[in-house]
Amino acid sequence: MLLSQYRSLTTQLFQAQTSTIPLVTQASLDNYINIGRSQVASEGECIRSVGSLSLVAAQNNYGFDNIDTNIAQAPGVLTVRSGRLGDVPLDFRPWEWFAAYYWKAGSGTPTVMAQQKQGAFGSLWFFPSPTAVATVLLDVVCLPLFLVDDSVEDVLPYPWTDAVPFYAAWMAMMNAQRQSDAEMMFGRYEQVMMRLARMGATPSEFPRNVPADRGLPTPQASGGR
Repeated sequence: MLLSQYRSLTTQLFQAQTSTIPLVTQASLDNYINIGRSQVASEGECIRSVGSLSLVAAQNNYGFDNIDTNIAQAPGVLTVRSGRLGDVPLDFRPWEWFAAYYWKAGSGTPTVMAQQKQGAFGSLWFFPSPTAVATVLLDVVCLPLFLVDDSVEDVLPYPWTDAVPFYAAWMAMMNAQRQSDAEMMFGRYEQVMMRLARMGATPSEFPRNVPADRGLPTPQASGGR
C-alpha cells in the first residue's frame, strides 16, 4: 500500500469527510502511520525473510545490525526464529540454558546459538566460537523502513496493511484528547483488525498443507508404536 492510501484511510477513521480543517498535520499523520506499520510488523511478525549473518573467527556474539535481511525496505531485525549453518540446523536455545551450559571457552564449528538482547537491538551468541569465516542463514522477523512518499511500495503484506490505519487513527485521537474514541479505535485495531489478519494469514486449514505422512518420520521409522 502507498503512503497516500494510508493517509486517506486513516483520515476517514477520525475526521468527518465534510471537515476542511485537518485535525493533525500531515507530518504527524505520516509519523503515526509509520509507527503503526512498525507495530503491526512487530506484533504480527508478518515480514519474514531468510537473512544471512557472516561469522568471523574467534567471535561468538553478534548484534542484529550485522544481519542482512535481504529486503532493502525492511533492513531491521526484530527477532530470530531459527538458524542453520550449511545443511545443519543450529540448536536454538533459550539464553538461560545457553548461559548455564555453553557460555564458556571453546572453538570449532558452531552448533548452538541463543538470543540474549531483545528487540531491534537484539544479539545472538554461538557455541563454540567459529574457527573460520562462515555464513549462518537465519529465519528473521523484519522491521520496515518509514515511508516518506509514494515512490516506494510498502513491504508490509496484506491483510496486515488493513490494521495500520486503525493504529494510526488511535494515535491521532490520543493527540486530539479524544480519549474514549481513542480507546474504541485501539480496540478495533487489536481485537478486530489484527485478529482478522492473523486468521487470514494462517487459517485453520494451514496444517493440512503438510500431511502427516510427508516430510516427517513415520512411527515405524522412528521406533515408535
